[in-house]
Amino acid sequence: MLKFKKGDPVRIKKWEDVSKVDAFVDKMKPLCGKPAVIIDRDDRAYRLRPMQIADMALDWDWWFTDEMLEKL
Repeated sequence: MLKFKKGDPVRIKKWEDVSKVDAFVDKMKPLCGKPAVIIDRDDRAYRLRPMQIADMALDWDWWFTDEMLEKL
């Protein structure tokens, strides 16, 4: 069961913490440490929206798992 729900504020964990997660790929590295909001979820992962306008230019087209996120 997922620990976050739609609308929850989260932060993507630091690279040192998520680089060990199988689903986390190098292209996601610029998102590390960024705050975001859960906008969608399925039974295993979440879609995020950045909280800061400056982060909108980054590629957010990824699914994130509980191991990649921490509560804000």
